[in-house]
Amino acid sequence: MKVEYKGLLFRFVEENDAEFISRLRNSEDAKQFLKSDGTSEEEQREWIKDYKEREKKGEEFYFLAQSKTTNDCYGVARIYDLRPRTFTWGSWIIDKNYKGTGIGVIMYQFMNYYGFEVLNRPLFVFTVNKNNPKVINFHLRKGASIIREDEKQYYFEMTKEDYLKKKKASRAMFVQ
Repeated sequence: MKVEYKGLLFRFVEENDAEFISRLRNSEDAKQFLKSDGTSEEEQREWIKDYKEREKKGEEFYFLAQSKTTNDCYGVARIYDLRPRTFTWGSWIIDKNYKGTGIGVIMYQFMNYYGFEVLNRPLFVFTVNKNNPKVINFHLRKGASIIREDEKQYYFEMTKEDYLKKKKASRAMFVQ
């Protein structure tokens, strides 16, 4: 599956993406916020093989964002823990060469679009490591709410209604 969204191409991860994903997961930036240590390329390839079975069953969707013209890979994000009323997305890693370019925001918008509008779930639930204030503040600005916390994580949620309000407001800003 490939979807063009706001100038980027989003497609499901394939086994031959293992090297890129392993490099992203092993970067110093990413390792400090991931729940598990980085993985080797071979371990990532094996994980992707298992993931492809979950993808076929509609249990999980792992996206790679890339240029539609040059095929440069920008980053990855994954929708998982799908339930009748909720979805979670995370494993959001952007290649260090593309941070600060707006690609992260487009990836964020796409993941919410896919969860709320394509999968039609009314609630996005997720956690963010307390040592990641940049991402915490980003989600708060985008309309998510902290519903609880423990010593390591904040637990967030965002309703489809809040998502649609923010989406409408951001469109209105550009129409004027």
